[in-house]
Amino acid sequence: MRLAEQLGAAVTALRQGRAPDAVEGLKAAWTDPSLAEAEDLRDLRARVGSLFAQALLETGRVVEADRVCRDAVRLLRQLRDTEGLTEVRGLQERIVRALAELSNVEKNREEAAKVAATPLAILLFTATTPEDQARVRVQKASALWTSGHGEEARTLAEEALSRAEAIPSVPWAVFARTLLAEIHAEADPYVAQAHLAAALTVAAEAEEFNLVSTIAQTAAQLGISLPQEAGPHAGVVPP
Repeated sequence: MRLAEQLGAAVTALRQGRAPDAVEGLKAAWTDPSLAEAEDLRDLRARVGSLFAQALLETGRVVEADRVCRDAVRLLRQLRDTEGLTEVRGLQERIVRALAELSNVEKNREEAAKVAATPLAILLFTATTPEDQARVRVQKASALWTSGHGEEARTLAEEALSRAEAIPSVPWAVFARTLLAEIHAEADPYVAQAHLAAALTVAAEAEEFNLVSTIAQTAAQLGISLPQEAGPHAGVVPP
């Protein structure tokens, strides 16, 4: 396929929301030596660069998108293309937000790995109340789950739930159940749904509406239906 045809197909795919299908065609045009060297086509290459950066962003390749977008912006500035710079500004903002989110994810993973590797006894050393002890267990279980230790996470989350319900501590019982819902969601969605339904009942009865919102968000993320109201005769709303 000639470059022009490949580029046209890639632009069509991007406009139709098929970013993964657009990446290779746009990359071929962006890296094509003849296009890069053609002085009279620099504006076209800048446009290709912004589209390529968009396709990379929408396929989750954020760091690459940032690099290509910077190169495209540099080219637009050389061309004094203020209209092009205005158009690409929104893309730049999206990339900056995605980079910040990526950075936060990496930091959270690093912190989770540290907590997961720390013995529970050490984490419990300053937990002076039963609620603190439930909290530490939930946090440790969450770190284990994030770090890929699913069975250990499930066991500790169940222990945390038992302790939180014995106190009782509504927040940590809810957080333990939402974590257990995440852990069970793929292998046994019915168990995950049961945990979320029970958490919803507890939070609603305690009028902890922030917790109700947290449960609803978790259900939506997991694609799990929740009762419309807490109670034995509750209806069900889809995720």
